[in-house]
Amino acid sequence: RQHFETTNKWGSNSTSIQHIREMPGMGQLHITAGFSYYLTDFEKQDFSYQRPTLPNDPPVVYIQPFRNASELNHGHLTTDFTPENHPTLQTGVAIHRYRTAYLEQSLNRPEFFRLTDAWLFESYLQDARRFGRILSVDAGIRTQYFSNGGYFNLSPRLQLRFFPESRISGNFGFSRNLQYMHKLSFYNATTSDM
Repeated sequence: RQHFETTNKWGSNSTSIQHIREMPGMGQLHITAGFSYYLTDFEKQDFSYQRPTLPNDPPVVYIQPFRNASELNHGHLTTDFTPENHPTLQTGVAIHRYRTAYLEQSLNRPEFFRLTDAWLFESYLQDARRFGRILSVDAGIRTQYFSNGGYFNLSPRLQLRFFPESRISGNFGFSRNLQYMHKLSFYNATTSDM
């Protein structure tokens, strides 16, 4: 009698630190730095590998060990500034670094390893204005550059509130939001085809 084991480990850790500095006569500076770590590790000692066959042929199956492990590291530094004479205005910049790793030990890939690095640079500007009791406007724009593929994008945002202090009011909003996680070549499949 033979025993086989299957393990599936996963987890995440994150930490961040903030610093707020009042700058008399200028405004407020807010700095945030953080780091996140995500891990998955799957191992099966009796993994079934199936070789493609012709329609009328019986399937050919191999029982061999299989393991894959993935990790994602994300570090970021963000600075925000609010002027003292214009408290509704806010501007800032951010730097993100993404580092992914994938390891596979299988019948097809005895020792496959892939490492990916990517940087995301962002800057933004936003403001809020009131026009009496009739209209309030929140508007902003964000620029983004993602190094893995050389993507440069603009992300505008606009929100209009009509009669914001009234019992009956109306809202209109528009925003363009982008994410780049799918560009990191982050492997997490638990199958290995032959």
